[in-house]
Amino acid sequence: MVMHLPWLSPEDRNAFYSRFESTVTTNLVARHWGVIGRGAPASSGYTELYILDMRGLLLAVGTLRYLLKEQSTIFYRGQANHHAHLTPGVYRTREQLTSDEKNARVARLEARLTAITEAFDPVGTPEEREALAQHYGLPTRCLDVVDHVQTAAWFACNSDEISTRDAAGHIYILAVDHDEHYARAVDLRCKPSNWLRPHLQQAYMLFPGPRSSNQSDFNYACVAHFIIPKPLLRIWSNYESLNPAMMCPKSDKDQGAYYWETAVDILRRQGLAPSDGPIRP
Repeated sequence: MVMHLPWLSPEDRNAFYSRFESTVTTNLVARHWGVIGRGAPASSGYTELYILDMRGLLLAVGTLRYLLKEQSTIFYRGQANHHAHLTPGVYRTREQLTSDEKNARVARLEARLTAITEAFDPVGTPEEREALAQHYGLPTRCLDVVDHVQTAAWFACNSDEISTRDAAGHIYILAVDHDEHYARAVDLRCKPSNWLRPHLQQAYMLFPGPRSSNQSDFNYACVAHFIIPKPLLRIWSNYESLNPAMMCPKSDKDQGAYYWETAVDILRRQGLAPSDGPIRP
């Protein structure tokens, strides 16, 4: 089993889960706020709860934030389907990658990032450029998260897949240690507001920290997994009003998308576009 929140001592980790389980039982289940499950770590290693009431979602999130505030900052990730691992895009595959295969993917990623440096966020740091490239469509070493749970709810009911397997959406709560030894977060909203998309999506990116024993999977930073029916997620996230065209504006409205289209053209001309499909503009 993955050692979750490795920056906590075993005693602190056990105390955290115990207090969270107690809070869920007394403040959520007892109030009939639509929370089903258990607060103790599930077989996945993190808490799993079924949530049917928005008050339950917000109180569960608030409880996690409060209990971890001395050591951690929490972020959210919404997914329309559940996957066993929270894996950055550059490492995603149907088969387990060998070390050599991972190194080859990273080397190709570095070549892509170098190729777009002058066209895409040339004044940013290499880390910022990688994070923004991930945000706009390049598979990288970082993981998309947000700092607003209702935005995560939006992503949990939005899917590019032709058919969605899960009738429920999924919100994962991930923690970053304050010292950033195990994970660090990059706030994409530090760009000017004409880079519209990161601001609309409340976007952050997570990178593994230098002490993380696993650089290609963020399961160790996952605190909880909330499973919520998609009809409820659509209501809670105001999905009917905040449609994908609004959340992912095109280049005529978003300067970042304009720069990204230029970067995509460079990658395609140099034969550096991913072979498994186009990079979305």
